[in-house]
Amino acid sequence: IDVGSTTSSLCNGIVASSSSTSVFATTSGEMDLTISDNEIMGGYYGIRLYGSFGGRNENVEISGNTLSGTYYYGIYVYYGTDVTISQNTGSNFGSNFAYGIYPYQVDGAVINENNFSGVYYGLYGYYLTSTSAASQTSEVTNNMFDAGYYGLSVLYGDSVNVFHNTAVGGYAGVRDYYNASNVDFRNNIFVGGTYALYDYNSDAFGDYNLYYSTGTYLGYHYVSSPYTLTYIDSIGELQSLDSTMHMNSVEGDPIFAGPGDLHVFGPLANDAGDNSVNVTVDIDGDSRPMSGSTTVDIGADEYD
Repeated sequence: IDVGSTTSSLCNGIVASSSSTSVFATTSGEMDLTISDNEIMGGYYGIRLYGSFGGRNENVEISGNTLSGTYYYGIYVYYGTDVTISQNTGSNFGSNFAYGIYPYQVDGAVINENNFSGVYYGLYGYYLTSTSAASQTSEVTNNMFDAGYYGLSVLYGDSVNVFHNTAVGGYAGVRDYYNASNVDFRNNIFVGGTYALYDYNSDAFGDYNLYYSTGTYLGYHYVSSPYTLTYIDSIGELQSLDSTMHMNSVEGDPIFAGPGDLHVFGPLANDAGDNSVNVTVDIDGDSRPMSGSTTVDIGADEYD
């Protein structure tokens, strides 16, 4: 699907809308829909499903698609139940403020093995949750995001597993924002130009992560009540904020394969993860742990 380079929302790849002339008209929800193995070039939106609270997208799979030259949003799903977004790649976005994957109000969102670069936001997961209405637990697993601002953002999450991701952001590797205590960040690599971790009024759990910042501070931690603002300068200070978390996390340069390639060559992430998250393959389909090892690696890539 070759839409061509555009800055207009009238030109898109694959769209569900109740209007033939606008992408901004909500639908009654797409049901039992699979969008797989497409190459989409250009467009304002690559793939957009625009449901609503009363008309949710249900039982949707978006997998194996390649997006290049999209202007603003790669994959956009607005309201959904049991939505799987897996093994998609995206690069060379046109806007300086582009989004790779944007799921909003999705119950049972499975986002795994995606690789996006050349975006402002890698993943922008807004109000992800897991309730009895969904048949699958929300998870963000085995993804690589290389973004200009936030690599991985989870906002207002409830019952979300965030395991084995590698996220790089020009500002922060991860934004952990107003998340519930049952949001679980483990076995991730987070690298940021200002902060590795941006934590804002969140109760989420975190451990077995690798953090690296090329800025002055490792992290930013804000709590509104009682007011507390901490510029975290080391993994030790991060651990001192809460002795129940980050005791097995590490700090340092993961050493990536090269520009645009977030596979890992450095020793810090090797055999440093938590096996109990029960992720048995990596982004490339390689077994976890790797043959000859008994412990999984931190990040999306299992390596030796």
